[in-house]
Amino acid sequence: MPFCLPVPGQIRGKVGLVSEGLYERVMRQLDPDRLPTAEQRRVIESTESAILVVAGAGSGKTATMANRIAYQVASGRVSPEEVLGLTFTRKAAGELSERVDRALAGLRAGGLLNRSEQSARSALARPTVSTYNAFAADIAASYGMLVGADPTARLITDAERFQLMDAVIAEGAIASDVAARYGRARIVEVALALASGAIDNRVPLEAVRDFFDEQAAALERLGADPRKFTKADMADVGMESPQWERLKRDWQTLKKVDFALQRACLPAVEAYAERKRALGLVEFADQVATASRVLERYPQIGEETASQYRLVLLDEYQDTSVNQAHFLRRALGGAGDGRSVCAVGDPNQAIYGWRGASSNALADFARSFAGAQPVERLALSTSFRSDAAILDAANAVAAPLDSPAVEVRELQPRPGCGPGRVVEARPLL
Repeated sequence: MPFCLPVPGQIRGKVGLVSEGLYERVMRQLDPDRLPTAEQRRVIESTESAILVVAGAGSGKTATMANRIAYQVASGRVSPEEVLGLTFTRKAAGELSERVDRALAGLRAGGLLNRSEQSARSALARPTVSTYNAFAADIAASYGMLVGADPTARLITDAERFQLMDAVIAEGAIASDVAARYGRARIVEVALALASGAIDNRVPLEAVRDFFDEQAAALERLGADPRKFTKADMADVGMESPQWERLKRDWQTLKKVDFALQRACLPAVEAYAERKRALGLVEFADQVATASRVLERYPQIGEETASQYRLVLLDEYQDTSVNQAHFLRRALGGAGDGRSVCAVGDPNQAIYGWRGASSNALADFARSFAGAQPVERLALSTSFRSDAAILDAANAVAAPLDSPAVEVRELQPRPGCGPGRVVEARPLL
């Protein structure tokens, strides 16, 4: 018997043919060979005002976001120009933008957009897909003068940041005794990390200085205590022998820490900030901070910005810094009034802790974007990237990282997944 495909708009049920719904027709138009999983469908169809999606590695996150945009446009809930997608890199933004454009073009070709969306004007309308920093930079450039920012300031490169800090340090911003103990490159590296870290974490330099002073004093007190790490003391607090041995080893490293370099770099960080202002230079973190100040002082600008976008997707949200998360909350406001804000991320893939990001960012989103109703929590756990043995190894490695604040499901194999083989597993820390 020859193989026959069902007539478009129909699927074969247990008895005869039944009409497909809009969702099925849209998804078959986008990819006739594979329908989304049940988890992906819940993300695509959700109309909740605030949604948190924990997406495991290789779970088809980008395709799901593109399909969500296409379906929500096809259902008439939003127009293309009312969609905002933000991610971290220009490459990721370009990939998402390309997928969305291709999906919407396919729906137009298949006659699956409503009549108003088929007009010539609507055909030219496109979603806004950008990076977090570029989105903040637009607001900083448009309204920065309201908070005293230089509208002509130029964004500097990483190489220029290094050169500028190196010049500040060469002029004597570091105490001579500390400068003699460390190489110039190391001093510049630490000073730049402190400069960006203070902005990304929204912490004034006075608080940074107090923190290092307190930590140095605590380590000094611990080093002077003759009772530290005795077996009797460890037994009193229930420490097992392996834990005790590990603590002793860690102390051999900790006792050498005095935060002298970090504390000595703080004057250089202050001088570096002043030099940037004098030369009319800014970093990405400066632009985000400026945009936040604008929205704090003039909340109506944030309300106007939020009203432009009825469907918002925030990609890799676990990597947002405190500075960025604060800005996004001000810029996109609480969801509601038919708007929907969806954050997607995986706390086990948070890689920017050095600049203020935290795996707690997802839990913070659930708190800060919750309105009258709690944030809807969804998951993508089917991995389309790896075979079974690799997933077993990945789940074993990630198990100790599980956080009670955000549930992270184990990665599940895709249909038809192969057995796979782990050749070598090697700890990196």
